[in-house]
Amino acid sequence: MLSFNSSNIISKTKTISRRMFLLSSIKAVVLIGIFGRLATLQINEGSKYKYLSDKNRFRETKISPPRGIIEDYFGKEIASNSKIYQLHIVPESTPDIDKLFFRLKSIINISEKKLNYLKKQISKKKSWDTTIVSDNLTWAEFSRVNLFLHD
Repeated sequence: MLSFNSSNIISKTKTISRRMFLLSSIKAVVLIGIFGRLATLQINEGSKYKYLSDKNRFRETKISPPRGIIEDYFGKEIASNSKIYQLHIVPESTPDIDKLFFRLKSIINISEKKLNYLKKQISKKKSWDTTIVSDNLTWAEFSRVNLFLHD
C-alpha cells in the first residue's frame, strides 16, 4: 500500500506541476502580449494619441458676441454699437510721409497743428508701429480716403 500511495502522490505532483507550468506559460504569453501592445501604443502611435489628447483638451469654438447697447444698472449707456472709421499709417510702408500728409490735408480736414503732432509721434515710434491719423472719420471722409487710396 505504501508504494501505491507514493506513486499516486508522485503522479498527482507531476499533474499539478504540468498544470502550473501550463498556467504560468499562458500568463507569461498574456503579459508579453499586454506589454508588447503598450510599447506599440507608446512608441509607434504616441504622436497620434498626443494629437488626439491635445484636440480633446483645446476646443476652439467661435461665438459671435452679443450686439447692442450696453447699459449700467441705472440705464446709462456705457457702450453702443456705432461704426467708427479710423485712418492708420504705417511709416515703414509709406515712402514719403510729407507727401502723404500733404495729400491727406486736401482729402480730409487736418490742421497744421495736428500734422506737426503726428510727425512728432511718428518720429518717436518704431517704423513698423501704426499711427492713428484720425480717430473718427465721417462716412464722406472715409469714402474720399478710399477713393484716393491707390495714390
